[in-house]
Amino acid sequence: MVISIDEAWRTLASEQQKPRQFQKEFVLPFVALCAVLTFIGDLFDTHANRIVLGMVHALFCAISLLGGFWISRFICQKTTAHYYNIQLDDVQTDKIVGYSFAVVMALNGALSLFPGLFFLSFLVLYVIYMLWMAAATIVGMDEENRGKFLIINSLSIIGSQLVIQKLLDILIPNV
Repeated sequence: MVISIDEAWRTLASEQQKPRQFQKEFVLPFVALCAVLTFIGDLFDTHANRIVLGMVHALFCAISLLGGFWISRFICQKTTAHYYNIQLDDVQTDKIVGYSFAVVMALNGALSLFPGLFFLSFLVLYVIYMLWMAAATIVGMDEENRGKFLIINSLSIIGSQLVIQKLLDILIPNV
């Protein structure tokens, strides 16, 4: 997916899957891995209640990633239907959002384990390129028509998880 994204999207578009199979086999394990990495990262912290804080942060991580995935999935289906009159099925939407969201999940897991590598956060912009190629390969959009799709969906994939995380931090402060 990193080296030849165009070929990877074509391969993914041709794969036949049942609805929700992608979520069970890719999204949920990836979210669980991020939560575990967040817990492990908090175990190396110097707070007195490392285990408790690690569990809370892992739970926050899982909630924000799953919520971000579902919000982004909903927005992707609605933008393609509203702006382009293209009805994506659940499997196509899961693939577009799930694989693009994998960048956010991987960075979240890596940065929770190694917070000193914060400068890698800019790699989240790779989501934009992934969506650009997915719009061409899976959705079948021309280059001229990808603008709104790209802006709305990249903002939802990058921002929805962050907004949910901030809301959780506001609801339960000092964690």
